[in-house]
Amino acid sequence: MRQVPPLLALAAAALLLGACASGGSGGSAASAVPTYEVTAGSLNMRQEPSTSAAVIASLKQGSLVNAPRAVENGWLYVETDAGTSGYVSAKYVRAIEATPAPQAAAPPEPKAQPKAEAQPEKPAGRPAPAGSALARIELGMSEGKVASILGQPTSQENYQTGKAWIPYYYGSDTSRLDYKYKGVGVVVFGRNRYSGKTRVIQVDYDPSEDGY
Repeated sequence: MRQVPPLLALAAAALLLGACASGGSGGSAASAVPTYEVTAGSLNMRQEPSTSAAVIASLKQGSLVNAPRAVENGWLYVETDAGTSGYVSAKYVRAIEATPAPQAAAPPEPKAQPKAEAQPEKPAGRPAPAGSALARIELGMSEGKVASILGQPTSQENYQTGKAWIPYYYGSDTSRLDYKYKGVGVVVFGRNRYSGKTRVIQVDYDPSEDGY
C-alpha cells in the first residue's frame, strides 16, 4: 500500500478544518443607533455640551432623537430626523429602542413613469404665505439672490452647529448664517467649511420676528 507523505497529510487536514470553520461562521449583527425620547416638557439643544452654550433648538416632550455617541459628563450628542444636531442634558431623555442601521436592498426593477414638471424644492421650516416675497426663497439660493428678493436683513447671526464638534467629521453644515427680517421671519444659510460659500437650507416664516 502506498504511503501518504506526512507533510501532505497535515496540509490536507488544515484545509479541511479551515473549510469547516468558514462554513459555520455567520454574519455580524447590524450596527444600531440608540434612540432616545425627550421626557422634559421642553428641552434645549445646545451647540456645545455646556449650559452656557448657545441654544440651537428646543425639543418638545415625546420627541425622538438618535444618539450616535454615549453619554459623556452628563451630556448626550443627538441628531433629529430633520437634520438638526447638538447636545442635550442626559437627565431629560430616556433610551427606548435601538434602530438597526439600514441594510442595502436590491433595487426594484425600473418602471416607466410619466414625466412630471420639475418643481423647485422648498426649504424646511414654517411655510410663508403664498404669493409673498418670502415664499419665493428656495433651497440652494445664495445670499445675493435672497437679498435681491427680500432686501438686506434687519440683522445677521453666525454660529456653529453641533456637527462642528464631531471628531473627524468632514461634511457640510458645520456653521450657519441667519438672515433675520423684522416682521417677516428668518432665512437660514448653511456654510461649506472648505469653500466658505453659503446656501439656503431653511426658511422660517414668523411675523413676530423682531429682527434681532
